[in-house]
Amino acid sequence: MQLLKKLASALAVGLLLLGCSSGPGSVTEKAASASAAITPAPVYPLRVAANGRYLEDQNSTPFLWVGDSVWSGATSLTPAEMDQYLDNRSAKGFSVLVVSLLEHKFSKNAPNDAAGHPPFTASLSPGVFDLTKPNDAYFATVEVFFQKAAARGMAVFVAHSYLGFGGGDEGWFATLKANGATRVRQWGQYVGARYKNQSNIIWLNGGDYTPSDADKWVVDEAAQGIRDGGANQLMSMHTARGENSAAIWGSRSWYNLDSVYTGPPSPLPPLFRAEYARAPTRPSFLVEARYENESDFTPAMLRYQAYQPYLTGGMGQMFGNNPIWHAGGPGLGTPPPFT
Repeated sequence: MQLLKKLASALAVGLLLLGCSSGPGSVTEKAASASAAITPAPVYPLRVAANGRYLEDQNSTPFLWVGDSVWSGATSLTPAEMDQYLDNRSAKGFSVLVVSLLEHKFSKNAPNDAAGHPPFTASLSPGVFDLTKPNDAYFATVEVFFQKAAARGMAVFVAHSYLGFGGGDEGWFATLKANGATRVRQWGQYVGARYKNQSNIIWLNGGDYTPSDADKWVVDEAAQGIRDGGANQLMSMHTARGENSAAIWGSRSWYNLDSVYTGPPSPLPPLFRAEYARAPTRPSFLVEARYENESDFTPAMLRYQAYQPYLTGGMGQMFGNNPIWHAGGPGLGTPPPFT
C-alpha cells in the first residue's frame, strides 16, 4: 500500500512538472487532487526513513518533496496574500515551501515584515542589528505563514539566517559576524525555542555562501543554538552556487539532509549519483538551480532540471519562478509581467 501511495504521488508530480503554471481545472490540479485523495496529509514532523534515502512522516508514509521557492513570502505577504499564495501552491501539488525568516534586501520593506515590524529592536552600530534583541511582534507575524502552511499539510523550509551571495548585502553574514559567537548562539537559541513546536518546519542553514574555515562558526553557532533551544526538526545546508553538495561541510551534529546547488546549466545525474554513493547515507535533493523567467531558461530545460533528481537518486527538488520568489519585492532587476 505504501508503494502504491508513493507511485500515485509520483504520477501527480510528473503531471505537475509538465505544467506547473496551469490554471484551475487543469490536468495539473486534477492530478494533485487525485493524489491528495489517495495520500493523506503528512503527520509532522518529518524524519529520515530507515534506509536514509528519503523522508517519511510519523506514520512511516513516504514524503514526496516537491518544492516551491518563495523566499520573501513569510515577510512580504499579508495574511490574506499568504492564503492566496498557499491555496494556489497547494492546489498544484507543492509539498515544501522555502522562505527566509529574515529578509535583508528582497522583500517589499526589508528588513521589516508586511506590518512594518523590524526583526530586532536594537542595534550594535548603524546598520548592524543586535541579534539578542528580537522583536516578538515580527516573529509572530512570520509564524502565521508557518501555521497557514501547516493547515494545508505543507512543510516550510526555513532559512533562519540567510548569509547572502558572497557574504554581501543580500544577506546577514556581516551582521552575524559583527555580533560574535555568543550573540549568534543566543540568536539561534531564541529561534529554536520559539519554533520548536512548529512541527512542519525544516531548517536551512547558510544561504548562497560558504564562509571561509575561519568564519564557519557563524553557521555552526546559529545551527547549534537552534538545537540548544529545543528545536529537533530536520536541518540542511545551502552552499555557494556551483559547490554542488552540502556534504562539503562534512560531519555536523545538527545536519541531516544533503542538498545540491548547481551553477550554470550542468548535468544533474552525475551530481545525484555522487550523493547516492556518499557515506554516511543521507537523503539528497535539489535545493536550487535555475528559475522560470530568469537566465533564458526554457520550459523544456526547467522540466529536465526538475525530473533529474527524482530519476537519479534524489528525493526531490525546489522549483523557482520570478517574480514569485521575491513575493512582489524588488528582486534582481525588473521581472517580466506576471500572469
